[in-house]
Amino acid sequence: MLPLQRRHRRAVSVGAALSGAFLLYWSVSALFSASYTPNTVPAVDAFLGSIDWIWLTGLGVLLFLVGVRRPLRSLSRRSRVVSVAFGAVGACLVAAWVGFVALSLSSVGGMLFFSPVLGAGGLLLSVGVSGWKSAGERATQS
Repeated sequence: MLPLQRRHRRAVSVGAALSGAFLLYWSVSALFSASYTPNTVPAVDAFLGSIDWIWLTGLGVLLFLVGVRRPLRSLSRRSRVVSVAFGAVGACLVAAWVGFVALSLSSVGGMLFFSPVLGAGGLLLSVGVSGWKSAGERATQS
């Protein structure tokens, strides 16, 4: 693989992690502020304030997990305990998504509104399952 491609991929991962961390910060700040819009950059506050903070929290978690996917996979491949933990948290998030959609007034609207929860759960579940397989292969080789 070319070093330039590796740099681009790393830049995209870092950008996704940073933007996810910012969305998490903003949505948690919005939760604790009286007006549900924190005082950061006025243009950003106006745009993000029009979006529901719950959806922004899920999107922030998803983007952050996408950005740190490689280190998570590395951790998951080293230890079965970590891979089981990632898989369990991912399965819980997927189950929570199903519950949220079942409780929502509109099933299609609920699917779209809580889609970041499904994405984060699916990502963690896939990292856990792939780590479990890799850790199992390594245990049988030694």
